[in-house]
Amino acid sequence: MAEAKTMITNEVESWPGMGSAPHRFGGVEFLLGKTEIGHLHGSYLLDVPFSKPVRDVLVAEGRVQPHHVLPESGWISFYLRAPQDADYALWLLRLSYLRHVLLLRRKRHGAEAVAGVDVEAALHALNLSPSLQAAFEPLQRSPGK
Repeated sequence: MAEAKTMITNEVESWPGMGSAPHRFGGVEFLLGKTEIGHLHGSYLLDVPFSKPVRDVLVAEGRVQPHHVLPESGWISFYLRAPQDADYALWLLRLSYLRHVLLLRRKRHGAEAVAGVDVEAALHALNLSPSLQAAFEPLQRSPGK
């Protein structure tokens, strides 16, 4: 499973605006600018921040758990138990990345690094469930709508 950590890190670092750094509790955190989109503890546990509505849908869909330390937050935990779990870990990180790209664009500050990211097409490629699509809709609306 150690190769999963390398594969995930290499893929996430290839996305516009992304980098990585050591996480304060061990492992590696993935950063969009200075904002964390998730982190890996070794090659077995992924923690990812979402809004509570998105977290609630992901938990209800059964593949993730509320965060192992902060279960009432928007964070989720996903345990990598088999090699194919790396694909779902990347899916979760991509979803978090796109959420944070949308948040950056709302702030209109620091969004230059992700200017070329087609969020709508990328979300479509993730094949979101109708419930996840609905949870993302408020972020996709322009401010003031």
